[in-house]
Amino acid sequence: MLVEREWLRGVVFGRQSARRFTQESPILPDVWMVAGVQYCRNPKRRIDFLLTPHREHSAGILGTALQGRLGATIEEPRAVQDEGGDELVITRSVWTLAISQVAVAVSLTLEELITAALPLTPWWKRNLPSIGALLDGAEGNTEVRWMYQIVGTLVLCSREPSSERERSPENLWFGDDRSDTLRGDDDDPLLTDPGESAPRATNADYERFRQIVRDHEGQRREFERLARRALALSGTQAPELLWLIGLNRRARSAIYRSVSATKADAARRLFDVQCRDLTWAVVDTGIDATHRAFLDSTAETKYKPGEAIAPGDSRVKASYDFTRLRKLITLDSHPSTGPSALDQGVDLEEADRRFKEMRLRLRSGKALDWVQLEPLLRIRHEAGLYRPPAHDHGTHVAGILGAGETAPTDGQGMCPDINLYDLRVLDERGRGDEFSIIAALQFIRYLNATADRPVIHGVNLSLSLIHDVENFACGRTPICEECERLVASGVVVVAAAGNRGFERVLTGAGELDAYRAISITDPGNADGVITVGATHRFEPHTYGVSYFSSRGPTGDGRIKPDVLAPGERIYSTVFGNAYDAKDGTSMAAPHVSGVAAMLIARHREFLGQPAQIKRILMKTATDLGRERYFQGAGMIDALRALQSV
Repeated sequence: MLVEREWLRGVVFGRQSARRFTQESPILPDVWMVAGVQYCRNPKRRIDFLLTPHREHSAGILGTALQGRLGATIEEPRAVQDEGGDELVITRSVWTLAISQVAVAVSLTLEELITAALPLTPWWKRNLPSIGALLDGAEGNTEVRWMYQIVGTLVLCSREPSSERERSPENLWFGDDRSDTLRGDDDDPLLTDPGESAPRATNADYERFRQIVRDHEGQRREFERLARRALALSGTQAPELLWLIGLNRRARSAIYRSVSATKADAARRLFDVQCRDLTWAVVDTGIDATHRAFLDSTAETKYKPGEAIAPGDSRVKASYDFTRLRKLITLDSHPSTGPSALDQGVDLEEADRRFKEMRLRLRSGKALDWVQLEPLLRIRHEAGLYRPPAHDHGTHVAGILGAGETAPTDGQGMCPDINLYDLRVLDERGRGDEFSIIAALQFIRYLNATADRPVIHGVNLSLSLIHDVENFACGRTPICEECERLVASGVVVVAAAGNRGFERVLTGAGELDAYRAISITDPGNADGVITVGATHRFEPHTYGVSYFSSRGPTGDGRIKPDVLAPGERIYSTVFGNAYDAKDGTSMAAPHVSGVAAMLIARHREFLGQPAQIKRILMKTATDLGRERYFQGAGMIDALRALQSV
């Protein structure tokens, strides 16, 4: 029957004294109220749970024991009829049980929850004498009575047809057809109020529900039936392996939540901000230009949903590989260097001529000739010639900044229409060197200087180098100096603060975990860049600065980081048209790059004014009430930044 969540709330919490039982129960209240609504509609529906093992046992042991108990609950084959009248044979249940290092995920019916999972908890062992007394006709203690009232209510409700429609064959669960397993769709009650998306219960439903709540004998009878079955599976020897039973809540792309935490989605809607004529360079491991999230809007009709795109139809306008720069500009000739090592289908004869001219130029003491070097660094985007990156860090960073919506569950980045430049300075292991990064920043200045208008308006540096304290003043390392030159040329530079705010140190007493001040890394130490620390993806006021986020002050006493942005469990684009989660100030920086781009798009007078942009972002940030050397000006706020001018 159709049951509202609020009705079950009254059953679960009942009188004030019943709240103690919710604290002592291994089954969390949300399980009863969210999953209970579904169980009442269909007793065969499977709800996905996340089980936490007892502290003395591993998830593997718990999963194995639970699998054994579930195997013993397999029903004998039986026949039912589908909508068309055809006979279907149910041969076994499907639990979709999976084990990680710390938890067990499993989908269970209401009966399996009570007969297979609950007996593995300390609650069951603690109350086993009272359960035995209940089965012998005694009353049982108050905790057991509370449990059987909830369980019995759900079972009785599941047997009642709705006043709006009888339970029909399509509501049954057949064999391996998992249509009744909650999958996290838009109407998934694990994500929304079940009453909002489901058919509304009627007054007749409510009256019948009230009768069931008062039917204590019926509730007791149903709980006794399930308890006898549970005892038949294990007798009194069920081990205490299971500590907590909670909902395995379906996750949407956390871009939804981290972007909304910065108020970028609200700012886009309110001001109709469009960044399609702005370009941001992502200096990282590389961007997968074939990911559908970077599809150019002009090519949308060419592709089916989920299909990978040709790199030429991507908003990633160009890709350059600076990881091979050293080989290209080395002064020594060697078979492993130069154009002979290129694998992009270039004209080797022409490339060899350019290579020799460039080498002669360098040997004569002249500066790099980017005109000659650019074709050798460019990764061609033609079909069959494109070389995707080997590490997904840069693709993830680019998605936070500029991913378009590929499906309702995937969400959008900060600026879903922005153009991107892919400058690869880190290799397949996510490692690079200062030389290559500096060259990439110089290349950006070259591109802007040789065009009639800026080609690249901002740069995101989600990378860090440990500051060389003995040899350079803070903020005066070569990479910091190059960043300052780039800022002076009118380009916004956003850098990660680094992930050195927490580390294990060796002391006379052994290894200790410790927080670290003065831990900002380069290029975050550069004064002109916008240095970004990390916070929680949607509850920054509660959690403050992420434990790993590098903290100020800088080595010469300046306040850093400048601002904070979401950097924990951020879901974004990865290889294969997929999405995954990563942590770090690397994930925080592109959120701020996105707000900076939106500010330029809204107020064009700030184009080429990175100092002004930095001032506004810091002025409008939200103070989280933490130490300034931890949080800087606070959490970035896109809506307030765009409104402040």
